Amino acid sequence: MSIPLIIGVLSGEQGHLIAERSKQRLPGAFSVQPVMVQQQGDRVEIRGKIDGITPGFSDGQALTVHGIITEHPLPSGFPADIPLCTENSLLDSDQRHSFIAAVCAGAEFDALCAEPLTAHKLIQFHSHYKMLLLAHSQPLYRELGPLVAGVTACRSLQEFSLLYRRKLMQILMLPANRRDNTNALMHMQGYFRPFIAGERRRHLAETIDQYRRGVVSLSVAIDELRDLQAEYPHPWLASQRFLFPWLPDSQARETPQEIA
Repeated sequence: MSIPLIIGVLSGEQGHLIAERSKQRLPGAFSVQPVMVQQQGDRVEIRGKIDGITPGFSDGQALTVHGIITEHPLPSGFPADIPLCTENSLLDSDQRHSFIAAVCAGAEFDALCAEPLTAHKLIQFHSHYKMLLLAHSQPLYRELGPLVAGVTACRSLQEFSLLYRRKLMQILMLPANRRDNTNALMHMQGYFRPFIAGERRRHLAETIDQYRRGVVSLSVAIDELRDLQAEYPHPWLASQRFLFPWLPDSQARETPQEIA
């Protein structure tokens, strides 16, 4: 069964307006809704409605959100593993890509854990995120490697999954930078060298270099690689969430351009 990807807008009276504007910048698969928070002892509860009406504490329902758009400091006890962004950051291609990817990663891992877990499934999940994790932090990605390598000897996959998810979101919530994004793009570029030559190869290299120099956005370079992947399919590249963020089954027909 598909799960909705809910993005909460935590901005008081402006929440509904910000939600409407943000919907234009996020994939159609995302449900962008105003939310409020209610302190429950040492934790907070996120409440809202799924009908797009600004919620109140009295009639809103508790929600599981996959990301938050906010302009304000978060209250003490707010979950540390929920991706955050501001409305303005969604205008930036790199920041929007990072936010969408982090939202999708958390949702995909939660969907994985909702089914019977195996070490193979967890290792496969990690491999799908190699390029994306490297783009956010090469040192932390390398620290995560030994943890994943030891999953087959882990006594409790549930305990492992909690630890892994915390570290996964810690990395993905770090800002990706142009240098590391460029390294990821160049790594994936190498898979097409046996198939393209001449002007096509030069064009790809120039597009990636233009991104490195800030001439074009990240989405332009990603679209170039997606086009090549469609023409020269490679199973490993097809699995990389850097290029193709995960969406629930019923929403997987989202066009790649919408999740760039």
